[in-house]
Amino acid sequence: TFNGGKTLVIVDWKTDSTPKKGQQERERFLKYRYQAAGYAILYEEKYGVKIKKAVIVRITKDQIPILTAFWFTNIISAKTRFLQLRDIYKDLKGK
Repeated sequence: TFNGGKTLVIVDWKTDSTPKKGQQERERFLKYRYQAAGYAILYEEKYGVKIKKAVIVRITKDQIPILTAFWFTNIISAKTRFLQLRDIYKDLKGK
């Protein structure tokens, strides 16, 4: 929680390799937003509390690890997309 316990935030810890040359770090983090959105949806479905923010904390697997954090201040669109993908998955699996 942040803001004295008033704001719930999904925090997802990742171990990852250092991005390759030419690969933007932001692009790597954007790929993680759907997983964070999925965690927020699970929490909402279980506890009835909406979560709009997430932070991805990545530590590299390098000999000298690098810690980086990337904030998503609004994951609503990622949650919408995640739910669409979940529906497609359920349809394909016949669930």
